[in-house]
Amino acid sequence: MMRREHWVAAVAALAVLAPSAAPAQVSFRKYVAVGDSLTAGYASGGLVADHQAYSYPALLADRFGSEQPFEQPWISDPGIPTLLVLHSLVPGVVLDQDHDGDGTADPPGSPLNLFLPRPYDNLGIPGAAVRHTVHPPPPPGDPDRPFFYDLVIRGDLIPDGTEDTVVQQVAALQPTFVTIWIGANDILGAALSGCDGSVASLDPNWFCPITPSEAFDADFQLLVDSIDATGASLAIANLPDVTAIPFVQFMPETGPNGEDLYSIDRQSGQPEKVLAADFVLPAARCYLEQGCGFGVPPTLLGAPSDLVQGCEGPPGAPEPFTWDCSAGAMPTNAVLRAFEAQTLQARIADYNATIEAKAAEVGAAL
Repeated sequence: MMRREHWVAAVAALAVLAPSAAPAQVSFRKYVAVGDSLTAGYASGGLVADHQAYSYPALLADRFGSEQPFEQPWISDPGIPTLLVLHSLVPGVVLDQDHDGDGTADPPGSPLNLFLPRPYDNLGIPGAAVRHTVHPPPPPGDPDRPFFYDLVIRGDLIPDGTEDTVVQQVAALQPTFVTIWIGANDILGAALSGCDGSVASLDPNWFCPITPSEAFDADFQLLVDSIDATGASLAIANLPDVTAIPFVQFMPETGPNGEDLYSIDRQSGQPEKVLAADFVLPAARCYLEQGCGFGVPPTLLGAPSDLVQGCEGPPGAPEPFTWDCSAGAMPTNAVLRAFEAQTLQARIADYNATIEAKAAEVGAAL
């Protein structure tokens, strides 16, 4: 069933391309894909060949009948990082990296074509934002450097003494057709962290991972202009509503027994009740399990302490994170408020306006 679903998605993509350019005008002889995890074939927390084979670029390349093998950064089982395995849902969720059942995480897989003497055709980098395609990457160890950057770009393949950028490697491949689908990570982190970038964090070390519209516009313009200069035909995809994904939507806004829930308000710094229009994020589960978020100190509910430990904190918070729940409320990253979701939706609309205008400017399929 999964194989068929991927195939239908690929055929649908071809149908979108057809009205914008007659087949005689587009050569699929050399196809290159630029994007993020959605392009790379990322699934279950990592990359592995079994999933990469059904990435949408791989299926399109097969459909196009390209002259050369469509090269991706193939990874052996059980993936990099080791893919997550769901063992059970009841009585509790058991999700880990133990593939062989010995109680320990399996070691990761290995790259299968790391020494390919040219750039990969699938340049999808999980975790990448638009800025990561056009600018030199942050130095190793910088939290803004995507984990998979080195695995996909592999340093200085185009010898000039500096690390390659994505657009440099695209140009080196001399493509005839390029797909561009990137930008979700410019805003996804905000949705997953319960923020919208409009209000300063309660702690100066905390931050909201979101790209300003002006920066997105400048980098996306540069990305498309750089690839358009190769002479390749382009197809560009716009971005989905990141507040509609299951990660944001699946938890109820009340406790396990219908209790009211509370989190700290980003503006006032005071506890605020979670409303039906708000989104309780998966980070909340850990706090609720320790009695935090029910409007009273956890110790009044039988917890040994009002200090909650081992849970996910806001971006920029120290790890391991300790939260003082004496006010009975979870931290800001446990809930995405309705007004924050609306702000993010407006930002996505700004991003998509940039994408649509640029596609029209260069004559790309959208």
